[in-house]
Amino acid sequence: MMVFGTCINPGVYGVNPDLANLQYGNVPMEFDYRQVFTSVVKDWFNAPDQALQEVHFDQFVDSRIDYVRCKTLSTSELFQQNLSLNCYPNPTNQELFIDYSLKQEVNLKIELFDLTGRSLGAIEDAPNTPGSHSVMFNFGQVISGTYLVRMYANDAVLTRKVILSKS
Repeated sequence: MMVFGTCINPGVYGVNPDLANLQYGNVPMEFDYRQVFTSVVKDWFNAPDQALQEVHFDQFVDSRIDYVRCKTLSTSELFQQNLSLNCYPNPTNQELFIDYSLKQEVNLKIELFDLTGRSLGAIEDAPNTPGSHSVMFNFGQVISGTYLVRMYANDAVLTRKVILSKS
């Protein structure tokens, strides 16, 4: 069974099945689906105990699986929602315009990388005040290829892929 969503702790739960020790030709069950259901309903949706009693799953409340853990957004995640980054034209042949908007003043750094992680340079003195801004980067003698524009704003990072295609 696969369970996914924003409130799921990442990872694999359980162990690999032992195919040498089958029970009546079947892999032994490690988790009951009612444990999974109870975990989702109780821990993710905060359902009251009465709801679990009505579906007769109340005996599985104490054996819930510890993989549902909704968390509040971290400061970094909240901050990323207040950032935007756009690069155009993409693909480009020489000059790249980097548009971004900030909701508050930040410690800002905009840097360009190749796909091996080597820095092509940073845009110095990019505006870091609230509002919409645009800066330009000239690829100069850089060869055609795929590059990354990375904007660091306090502890949030946004990355965009840019294609340089020189004729």
